[in-house]
Amino acid sequence: MNNEEKILSMLETLMQGQAKLEAGQTETNARLDKLEDGQAKTNARLDRLEQKTDDLQLSVARIELVHGQKLDGLADGYSMAYGIACETRSDVAAMKETIDMHDTYIKFLTNKVSK
Repeated sequence: MNNEEKILSMLETLMQGQAKLEAGQTETNARLDKLEDGQAKTNARLDRLEQKTDDLQLSVARIELVHGQKLDGLADGYSMAYGIACETRSDVAAMKETIDMHDTYIKFLTNKVSK
């Protein structure tokens, strides 16, 4: 084999290798395109998830505000009811003392009359 044939043989081998590399590059590009499509879909899903999370945070803030107002009203009502109950107990205790004193007077007067 002379030098020209060797060079042509080597050139043919290089061209076959180049063709294999180009085919591999085409396959790699196709796989990369699929990955990019998947990444785009994932990003879209992530965007929707972030929007839903923002909406949920807004809803939770509204609920906390409304429930906070309701709890304040409930605490005020409890405080008022507790105050009324304490006042009622005090009034009942005073009436009980008065009744006990009247009972004592009635017994005293009944004993005096019966003698």
